[in-house]
Amino acid sequence: MKWILSYLCAGRQREHDGDTGGRAGEAVPARGDGKRMSVKSFIARHLRPQRPAPQLPPIEEALAPLAEPFRGVLLSMYAAGSMLGSDGRHHPVDTVTRITPTQGMRFFELCCSMKADATLEVGFAYGFSTMYFLAAAAANGVGHHTAIDPFEESDWHGIGLVNVRATGLQSSFRYVNDCSVHAATDLARQKSAFDVIFIDGNHRLDDVLVDFYLCAPLCRIGGLVIFDDMWMSSIQTVVSFVRSNRHDFVEEAVGDARISVFRRTGEDLRRWDDFQPFAVAGNGRAGR
Repeated sequence: MKWILSYLCAGRQREHDGDTGGRAGEAVPARGDGKRMSVKSFIARHLRPQRPAPQLPPIEEALAPLAEPFRGVLLSMYAAGSMLGSDGRHHPVDTVTRITPTQGMRFFELCCSMKADATLEVGFAYGFSTMYFLAAAAANGVGHHTAIDPFEESDWHGIGLVNVRATGLQSSFRYVNDCSVHAATDLARQKSAFDVIFIDGNHRLDDVLVDFYLCAPLCRIGGLVIFDDMWMSSIQTVVSFVRSNRHDFVEEAVGDARISVFRRTGEDLRRWDDFQPFAVAGNGRAGR
């Protein structure tokens, strides 16, 4: 850590003095290797938290338990550099806005084991997680999945909707084109209830906390709420709050550090002024 601080201080001093380590516009030399790197590049490379990259089995092996058409659709989705949108054009896709096959199969297995009748997700995008929820509904012979995403058409080009149509299971799927705060409130007014709720929308702390607060009453007693992207400080902090303050939810061990799973065990019986301190995760920043 000392050499990092020395590096940064030296770089700031050179910038202040107008000396970038050589000709004007050159970056400050990196520590001991003779290569030049700007302070900004150094911070991005060495100090920004990175997504964990666990070793995963081959996609084909991971998806083997899935029946068609879900296995074929997912294999195509994971292999695609671009996908067909609802506008009839292909659009490039990123490799970050998706869950891994092992995560998806865990969702599939959870839904199958509890014979989930209704599932909900906040965040739809390309529809990766949706495929696993629909596959479970098909395997169970019963079930309906709801996805909330106000940016499906504008940001994701309707790709998720096209992928759902490719499964032929549109009758078991409902898309809500609205912000989660409005959609969850409407679902509560409709007295909707879900066995599994997957929170994977906006990843800012306040948004995730509000999503949980509004979705918690929608979760049936005995049902599950799943948080994704536990590598992010914002998600870790919300999960810490739930652990300390929501005694109607009990965390379950799932053997996957990327997600956190809570089972609803009863009603929220806290006093009006109840509050329990909870840990706030580090302030490292990372973006999708």
